[in-house]
Amino acid sequence: MRQLIRRLGATPWVRKAVIGGVALAVFVLGATYLSLRYPPDAPSFIVFGSGKVAADRTASFRVRARLHDERTSPPVKVTSVDLVAPGVAPTTLGFQTTDGDPAAIEAVIPAFPGGKGPVKAALRVVATAEDRTTALDVPIEVLRVDPAFDEGLLDAPVTLGKTDKPFRLSVLGEGAGVVSQLDNRMFVRVRDPDGRSVADATVAITNKALPDGKLTLHTDENGLATWHLVAERPSYLFKTTVTKGDASAEFEDTLVPAGRQLLLRSDRPVLRVGEVGKVLVIAWHEQDVLFCDVRRGAVWLRGLRVALRSKGSAFDVGPFTEPGRYDVQCYAHPTSPGNTWATLPILVGDGDPLAVLAHEVGASRTLAPTSLELVATGSPDDALRYLQSLANAPIMGPEVLASTHETDVATREAAWDHKKRVVLFALGGVFVLVLLLVADLVIGNVLATRDRMRAYAAELAEESVDDEPAPGDDLDELTQLAHKSREGLVKTRGVLLLVLVGGTLIANIIGFIALMALIR
Repeated sequence: MRQLIRRLGATPWVRKAVIGGVALAVFVLGATYLSLRYPPDAPSFIVFGSGKVAADRTASFRVRARLHDERTSPPVKVTSVDLVAPGVAPTTLGFQTTDGDPAAIEAVIPAFPGGKGPVKAALRVVATAEDRTTALDVPIEVLRVDPAFDEGLLDAPVTLGKTDKPFRLSVLGEGAGVVSQLDNRMFVRVRDPDGRSVADATVAITNKALPDGKLTLHTDENGLATWHLVAERPSYLFKTTVTKGDASAEFEDTLVPAGRQLLLRSDRPVLRVGEVGKVLVIAWHEQDVLFCDVRRGAVWLRGLRVALRSKGSAFDVGPFTEPGRYDVQCYAHPTSPGNTWATLPILVGDGDPLAVLAHEVGASRTLAPTSLELVATGSPDDALRYLQSLANAPIMGPEVLASTHETDVATREAAWDHKKRVVLFALGGVFVLVLLLVADLVIGNVLATRDRMRAYAAELAEESVDDEPAPGDDLDELTQLAHKSREGLVKTRGVLLLVLVGGTLIANIIGFIALMALIR
């Protein structure tokens, strides 16, 4: 080792090579740091749906991938779905999937014996987008009773408020309200103060938006009359006069259309068990696709992707194996419905359709019991559509059940910090090498100075043979100073040179590796 140190110290080009190597390392590492880029974007996965599923029934979810830098959503393919429950081994579920953006999943949840309370479990969904495959654990609550009973109906019956008029008047749009820019089917119902239907009443509606500014209708046996309104205004003030015989009453109703842009209509409001119904979608303007759900209570049973056509599109719902209420909801955005949505209730039962709908409206405490006394001898379709509109409910939008977004962002940040730390650490090492190089130059200067002092001491020694020492010339002191720790300084400089050579090589290797990785 000593011989190596001496050889390195005696070789004049070594220090020049070290200086060049340090400069090269500074250049390479500096260029690498300035050229660092954020780690490449990988798709993040998000699972949407309802957190509640029903035992022994299907459950529907959507899986979407998102590239956040490009703000695009690549197609997703779902390869497996497993059920993970406490005390039960993971079970692979049979499922149907529609790949795309987003991917739709329909899996059958097995039965959970041993009680009626809900069970906390999870679905492990394995999804692939581009070159990434990820397993997502989706927390769910498994209901072991009919999900239709999980809606939380009101306990108190509806009571009618007092009125000093001979009639009660209600104006209702078919789609849970009036939808702007669409042709809405409107219902007018006249009832007496006790809430019973008033037949053969004359209803005169006045508004500038109506043809000739006025519309006259006559109620049927159920107190109903229908008309159509193309909602092109931000609001409507309808002045209505109801007369029958000598009785007359005036009303004012303000309707504010909602900009939901969609309406749903069914061919039959009530289906029998095992029947398939058809739902028509009416849109304000053409859209590529709509995302629709069929749910029972809070449980999503089925997810649909409906391609829209210029004159509307229709899709099938059913067959349903259990009687009760089902809801169809459609919206334009797969994860965030916003204000573009429409809903429609579908009732399933084997009895009289009017009685089935009246029972649902009564169970939801929407009308007073006296107002549910409808007959089928008048206009049964109007009565069915009226009750269906009363039963309509707002959308139950998708919830984020599982997401890798936060984890992916944290992982990218950690990778980015790691890259910077490696290069900065290498630059710090190069800075230390620069300091060592400066120390080597300083020691070299010290040695050169002491060599000159040795030569001067030798000259003084030769002169002192014949002459007396000049005043202030202490020969012994100069000789001791010239020889003081020279060997130690030479050894130190050799060690520094060895460290400089090794450090320069390592710094350049790290710099070139980092640069090649960056280029790659």
